[in-house]
Amino acid sequence: MKTISDYIGKQLKLIQPSLFKNYYELKSGDELLAALSQPKFLSTNAVTSGSFGEWEFYKPSFWRLDAAVREKYKELPIAKFVREGFKQRGIIELPRGERLNLIFKKFGFSFEIQNEMGFALVRFKKNFSFKTNIDIQLEKTSELLNKYPWVMLLACYIVIQIERRSKG
Repeated sequence: MKTISDYIGKQLKLIQPSLFKNYYELKSGDELLAALSQPKFLSTNAVTSGSFGEWEFYKPSFWRLDAAVREKYKELPIAKFVREGFKQRGIIELPRGERLNLIFKKFGFSFEIQNEMGFALVRFKKNFSFKTNIDIQLEKTSELLNKYPWVMLLACYIVIQIERRSKG
């Protein structure tokens, strides 16, 4: 089974095949790595599936931009994203006290996942389009990304939620 680190140097994309469906695909060329979908139209819950299993992203609070992650069909979250006040950053808290930083840059057109020392592990760049289209570049090998490959999709889910919230 391939790990996320096997895709370093390759161009990954998160694309929305249809403008009218809340369904997204993470691809490397023609290879489908994972899918992210929001089964209900107005729901903030999303389900991701791929070779790494099925996970559910959800907002524990309506008022905040925080997000939590749990295995599909389970109740307890194993990880969460907490936004730091009004700053353009947040922390992804993983099991066993591990952490990653999610940093938003350049008016929201790019963002990145950093390790605790501030080194970029994954860079994301949103392309201007009516449909969601995000270029993803893996920068460094990371044991955390190999262990929790859904973290990249969590970052994209958070950005999609921010866009939805800003559109009203």
